[in-house]
Amino acid sequence: MSPNGSQALDELDIEQLIAKVSKAVRSVCRSYNYQANQDEVEDLSQDILVTLFKDSGRVLQSFDNRSSIDTWLYTIVRRGLRSYLLKRRWEKENLSNVDGLSPETLRYKANQEESLIYDDKRKSLQAIISSLPDRKRQLMELELQDLKSSEIAREMGIKIESVYHQKSALLKEIQSLIEGRNP
Repeated sequence: MSPNGSQALDELDIEQLIAKVSKAVRSVCRSYNYQANQDEVEDLSQDILVTLFKDSGRVLQSFDNRSSIDTWLYTIVRRGLRSYLLKRRWEKENLSNVDGLSPETLRYKANQEESLIYDDKRKSLQAIISSLPDRKRQLMELELQDLKSSEIAREMGIKIESVYHQKSALLKEIQSLIEGRNP
């Protein structure tokens, strides 16, 4: 127990923390008169948990037991939910006039010249990537899959710092090949 009689953060296990965050999300939704369905509550709770744990748990570590864990979580959830609701309201206001438009109207259509240029650039890039050595091509393929650098490092069996260095060098090499210079 902390000095204020509340449960200390280090006494909580992950399941208790998840339950407390979900409870706080439901409570804040009620206080904003926002009718969230169960899926939305889960999504919002997950977003809050990501916020708590990102940057090696920086936000979690900021809890200093001056208030109860419930009050602290409620404040974090209220801030997160407020920005979420403001974003939803903005989207609703700014995208409401799009409802009457057909998908065909909203689709960007490149002219023939743009299409040819795009196809030419895509083919050139594919040729450059296919001509790379196996490890560089593997790095590029993993990067194009939108994997995090840590996942790429694990997949390739190298240090994360090596991923950063190799990725930087590879992009410079590809850029010079695109511009027609020797790397």
